[in-house]
Amino acid sequence: MFEYEMHQARHAELIREAERGRLLREAREARRAARRSARDEDEGRVSRQDTRGPVGGPRDENQEPRRSQFAPTA
Repeated sequence: MFEYEMHQARHAELIREAERGRLLREAREARRAARRSARDEDEGRVSRQDTRGPVGGPRDENQEPRRSQFAPTA
């Protein structure tokens, strides 16, 4: 009987822990969403273009795109 009571206590503890985790995740997601919406409303969404050349200067229109620093995979 003691083992069953221990099992029930552990089970209840795990359920409480899972609920706390869900609440934390929901709160985190809500804060992220609020920051995102506030940022988008204040500034508006802007797409970023790469205007730097290979050394950091302005790009020439006829210049080839930059290569990846990583070797291609086989």
